[in-house]
Amino acid sequence: MRLLTGLVAALLFQLTLPALAAPWPTTEFEVFEGTPFRSSESYLEYLAKESAGWAEYETEASVPLTPTLRALIEGMLRDTALLLDRQGFPPPKYDPPVERDDGKRAWRIYYYDFPKEQDDLARYVHDCFDGRDHIAINAGRFTRNGQMTPKSYGDLAHELFHAVQASMPMGRMNCEDAVGDWITEGQAEAFGHDMARQLRGLEINNRKVRWGRRSYAKPLSAADQGDDATDGIDYQSSSFWRYLAERYHLRQSNLSGPQALPGPDLPSNYGTDYSYLLELYQRHITRVNPLGELNWLDAGLRKVFTSKLAIAASGGKAKAKNLRQVYTEFLAVYADYGQYRARGKQSTAAGARTWLEESMATTGSAASCPKVEIDGALRSDVRTTLALGAAATACLEIQTGAMLGPQA
Repeated sequence: MRLLTGLVAALLFQLTLPALAAPWPTTEFEVFEGTPFRSSESYLEYLAKESAGWAEYETEASVPLTPTLRALIEGMLRDTALLLDRQGFPPPKYDPPVERDDGKRAWRIYYYDFPKEQDDLARYVHDCFDGRDHIAINAGRFTRNGQMTPKSYGDLAHELFHAVQASMPMGRMNCEDAVGDWITEGQAEAFGHDMARQLRGLEINNRKVRWGRRSYAKPLSAADQGDDATDGIDYQSSSFWRYLAERYHLRQSNLSGPQALPGPDLPSNYGTDYSYLLELYQRHITRVNPLGELNWLDAGLRKVFTSKLAIAASGGKAKAKNLRQVYTEFLAVYADYGQYRARGKQSTAAGARTWLEESMATTGSAASCPKVEIDGALRSDVRTTLALGAAATACLEIQTGAMLGPQA
């Protein structure tokens, strides 16, 4: 089987993004066992408590916040914040830092039991109106037998990334027109997986979730419609954003040609750099709809992956790397994840086929790649037509005649 993609090799050069980030007032955190005051409880009560500063209610969580658990949470968030700061991201949109018992300023994290219908491990609470912005941890679900899991670590980084997104121009427009979750959630999910791996050496067991298997037969900007065919498709767009972060990391190493492009296998020196998003986040999405979001991404990628230096070095012949080119190169690599990065207990061939067919699904079940037979004796041209949406792909299974030998 072959995915309908093409590879374009190009020289990639260093790009310096604008210095956008204000200094972080702190990269420390403090976990508070309790809930924050919410203005929705009573406006008069809100005004009274606001005049005395942000108020909290101490509550006893179903899973106690032990000193060890507190230290693990605060440490993961601190290390994530330090990395974001180094990569040039601005400080998060967050309630003002508090002073800890040790005298350090810290962002406050709330640890309490969410309502039963909410199964999140953690969430970034962003209020566009009264200014309360904070991360809350669902005490009853965050740990397993009192221990943090790989997903716990990843979700902390995921939620902190949302707080940083909210401080950027693109994030601020979310208060009026919600940007598609394939962007905001896909990016945060990608970042969370990479931080758990890079900062703590941990990965979740679910290979589908870890490497973002979704139906790329549906448009890149597809939304979760609440059915089997689109379940989690926006979060699983993480595979695309992780590819860009890995590609940008290689590019910053001044590599060129094929060495500057990620391959399907996971290298021993795997690394990512999410600062490529700074260029995208400075751009407003003119039309908040699937086509407008794709146009926004196309314009941003042209800036990120082609520099003026590359154009000058080529005598003006080098063209900007647009979404079509970068997305095609991503799909050519992603199609083989089932054989390499996401390989499970199945045989290599079976795992690769399952990955590809589920990545091409248009319904809730795996797709069968259409078969095209090539008769080696006739040596005639074979043509087939596929109906594709915007920024979508498909697969074909090519069967060859005996005279042409093995499968193409």
